[in-house]
Amino acid sequence: MFLQALQDKTDGVRWQAALAIGNSGWIDDQSRTALLNTMGDTNELVGAAAVHALVKLRVTNAAPLFLQKLKVRVKLPVSTSEERSPEAKAILQDIQGEENHATGVLDDDQLS
Repeated sequence: MFLQALQDKTDGVRWQAALAIGNSGWIDDQSRTALLNTMGDTNELVGAAAVHALVKLRVTNAAPLFLQKLKVRVKLPVSTSEERSPEAKAILQDIQGEENHATGVLDDDQLS
């Protein structure tokens, strides 16, 4: 179910799925590959959640890919705006809707 959710069109669902896989404590080839692919998500915060999950699952052979992504990221301009990024807004609107209040359940590391 979580692997399917990593493919969802909704940013918040993909973000939550990555965190849930990381919090599950289990790792196999399929979930490892899915998380590695999710690192390149169109929403960089979903990609960051995938990195967080891989670190929690101690997928140490992903370190070279982490470093490569970090080198690209540090070259990008830093936003000094106090306003949330569009990526963050997309995730937060999905997980903090009136009907679900899923933040406390799915975000036990308080990343939101």
